[in-house]
Amino acid sequence: MFWKRKENKNTLFILEADDKRLGFRVSPHKRFTADMKIKGRPIKIVNIGAGGVAFKNIDFKKSSKLSVEICLDGCKTVVLAIVCIINIDINDICHCYFSEILDRDVDAIHKYVLGVQKVEIREKKDKMKTSQISS
Repeated sequence: MFWKRKENKNTLFILEADDKRLGFRVSPHKRFTADMKIKGRPIKIVNIGAGGVAFKNIDFKKSSKLSVEICLDGCKTVVLAIVCIINIDINDICHCYFSEILDRDVDAIHKYVLGVQKVEIREKKDKMKTSQISS
């Protein structure tokens, strides 16, 4: 039997990388904050991973390269990098990749992503326990 695989037309972009961790992103968490500034101006982060970041657009253009400062986990870690805007979607969100970033900053972002995942898993488990007790 042969069939044609359906294409996902909702995909904005695909990151081709040897290290798949670079493509995994998380949204900032209230207990694991992530704040970003571009030219000293605060920008709301939508999601972040070691491969890049997405944020609310404020008059940026596609293919622009921007210098960013990202404070992770309440400014315990500060990441300085250059991002390149890949796409600006219909919701006015800039999707970017890190074009220049130090290895230690990539490691800091990996650590941040892992921390957010741990908190989210813990919250999900606590919520499940609470719902089972109240049932």
